[in-house]
Amino acid sequence: MATKIIKHEDGVLLQVEFNNGDLKALNDIKDKWHFKDLEGVLRFGLAVLTISEDGKLFHEKKDGKTERFEPMDDLIEKV
Repeated sequence: MATKIIKHEDGVLLQVEFNNGDLKALNDIKDKWHFKDLEGVLRFGLAVLTISEDGKLFHEKKDGKTERFEPMDDLIEKV
């Protein structure tokens, strides 16, 4: 995945290019969740991350156990 920040007079635009495995994952999610388009996948993902209060997400597995998700350390900015 490649990103490019473009600054315009009226604001900032983040341009993201998806390819290979990232693009396949987005399309797989779109199909599995029956989203209309890839924009919907990204909007939903942003909404879920936005409502996470402590930077962690939880998922209930089929066996009833809860699985915790949080970003890998190499994705987090060190403060």
